[in-house]
This record gives sequence, structure tokens and C-alpha cells, in this order.
Amino acid sequence: MRRNGISPLRSRRRFFASALLVGGALIEYAPLPARLSFCVLCVILGALLLAAWFLPRQTTQEILKRWQFKVPSIPVGTGKTFLVSAMAVATAYTHGAVIPSLGAQVAHDLVRSTNVLTNGAALALFAIVAGVVGILARRLSSRVLMSLGAVASTVAMVLLVVSVTEHGLLLFLMATATAGVGYSLLFLGGLQALNAAAPSEHRGGTLSMLYLVGYLAMGTVASLLGVAATAWGLTVAIDLGASAIILLCGVTVVLVVSTRASCASVIKPIMRGALAGPRPAEHASVLETRE
Repeated sequence: MRRNGISPLRSRRRFFASALLVGGALIEYAPLPARLSFCVLCVILGALLLAAWFLPRQTTQEILKRWQFKVPSIPVGTGKTFLVSAMAVATAYTHGAVIPSLGAQVAHDLVRSTNVLTNGAALALFAIVAGVVGILARRLSSRVLMSLGAVASTVAMVLLVVSVTEHGLLLFLMATATAGVGYSLLFLGGLQALNAAAPSEHRGGTLSMLYLVGYLAMGTVASLLGVAATAWGLTVAIDLGASAIILLCGVTVVLVVSTRASCASVIKPIMRGALAGPRPAEHASVLETRE
């Protein structure tokens, strides 16, 4: 879990916060503000691709086999766990379509600053809080993480809508920080649940499928909110995005509760049978066998 959950979450939040600050600095102070940040990003992606290509194989079997693409898959018996985890991760990733995307313009309007670095620093609070919470909450169970994350995200979206309506900077910063809490708990809970349920030989493909669902959700919501912001304005887009996240949080909580109830309905009869001991007929047959 430490390898597949905590470390990626911590490093992702660190680099995300750095990207917001560095990107804001490049746009504000470097030449070619509309292009230079994308050029830097392309160079970083190229370096990562090169480094990943030369990563050593983990087993002798992987060395002998020729590299090929594999379709992400869901192992048999993990369907319910994957559904809950995918919903939690998709809800977490949808925050990226509202906070970093639309939040940049909201920060510009509320912070009242024309300095892009200052606005990026306001958004970096989301990533910083997410990283800290991910470290502190790593010992909680996946169900608790996803439930608390859904509650925190719901509160964050309400604060975000109110901050846009009232033009309150403090409310916006509170919404950004609370959204970081919700994102971190939802992502960590979903990843922890699926990481524990997926067989080790299928874990890579299963987690790839989980990330695919999350990125598709974020891309779809970001595109739709961009269209809404262009057509009807930023306030309407924020309202729609917040409503979508609140709805996804509600679905996540329902799935978590229903999954727990289904597990309890299977475990309780087994425990009752074990505590009750053998039936009279079974007890008699056992005595006859001993005689």
C-alpha cells in the first residue's frame, strides 16, 4: 500500500503544487507567456518517457517476453470493489475540472490580482493540503476514507459556490483547502480498497483501469464545464461543476454503504453458524464416528 498509494499521492501533490507555482512564474515573468510553459512541459514529458523506457525489468520472465500493450482489465471477483473505488477516484479527479481549471479565473476575480504567480499560489493550497492529509490519514480504512472524503468534498463545493456568489476571498481559500481534503481522502480510499482486493499478478492492469476511469471523468467534466463557462458564464459553470461533484459524492457514499451491507449479509450467517456449533444430527454423526 505504501508503494501503490501513499508515495504516489505525496509525490503527485508535491509536483502539482510546484507546477502551479512554476507555471505562474513563467507566465508572469518569462518571455512567450502563452507558449513557454507548454514547451517546458513537453521537455519534462520527453525526459520522463525516456527514463521510463529504460526502467529495468522486475522478473526474468519479463526479460524474456517481448514488450507489448495490454488492455486494462478487472479481475474476476473484484467487480464491486472496483465499482466503489472507481466512483471514489472519478469523484476525486473531477475536482481537477473545477478547482485548478475554473478556479484560476475565480482566483483572478476574488484575489483581485493581475499577477499570475499570486493566483497560482492561491490554487497551490489545494495540492498542499491534499498532500498533508494523504500522509496523516493513511492508517484509516478505505470505507472511512471514502466516506469522509465525500463529506469534505460536499462541504467544499458549497463553500465554493458561496464564495463565487459573495466574492469572498476567505471563503474561496477555505473551499480550496477543503476540496484538497476531499480529493485526498477519496483518492486514497479508492486506491487502498482496490489495491487490497486486486490479485498481485493483475494489480498493474487493474490500477491502470482505475486511472483510466478517473482521467476520463476529469476530461469529460472539464470539457463540458468549459463549454458552459463560454456559453453561460463562470458562475453557472461553477454551479454545474459543484452540483456534479456533490452528486458523485452522494453516489460514492451509497455505494460504500451498500457494499458494506452486502458484505455483512454474507459474513453474519457464517459467523452465526460457527458460533452455534454443529446441528443435533451432525453432532450425533460425529459421536457415531468416534465410537
